[in-house]
Amino acid sequence: MLAKVANVVFIAISPVVLYVAVTRFSVMKAALVIAGWITVRTIPAALSTVSREQLIAAIKLPLVAIAFSVLGALTNNRALLLLIPSATQLGFAWVFGSSLRSKTPLVEQFARMQKADLSEEEVKYCRTVTWIWAIYLAACAAAGMVLAWVASPEIWALFTGVGAYVLVAALFAAEYAYRKLRFRNPEGSAVDRALARWFPRR
Repeated sequence: MLAKVANVVFIAISPVVLYVAVTRFSVMKAALVIAGWITVRTIPAALSTVSREQLIAAIKLPLVAIAFSVLGALTNNRALLLLIPSATQLGFAWVFGSSLRSKTPLVEQFARMQKADLSEEEVKYCRTVTWIWAIYLAACAAAGMVLAWVASPEIWALFTGVGAYVLVAALFAAEYAYRKLRFRNPEGSAVDRALARWFPRR
């Protein structure tokens, strides 16, 4: 439980650390700060894993970010440091997209943790939502890349540190509400029962 709380705190603080590093320090020092911070931030996530596969998954994206930090330091290119959030989002997009090649897409894996027996309609819905998340995260990453090259550090930080998180939360909330409306069970959770009263089936 403590590791999960620490992980959430680290993720929330990360945009501030990245912004301060790229705007206050030299490229070399900023790269060292970012690489060190990512390493420390990864520890709680790694400790909360229960299998070798989960451990590998937990360190893949941090390694990508550290690689960009090293490249930024070696080339003395601050723009590469600004691409770290976008590289991470592209990594998540790839995870969602690549899971579509398997029999069980990522969203379906999550869904089966809550409900083992999914209907054919629910399985199709999970595949569609997996596509949506892959495209959505890739679009957010592309926007961050563009801002890293053409916008001021302040605008870039506002988008990558706040805007991208808001967009992800908005999609999650919209998908959750739609899913509950489409597949709600009046005998299920309090949310299902409330939706059954507010939006009765016709």
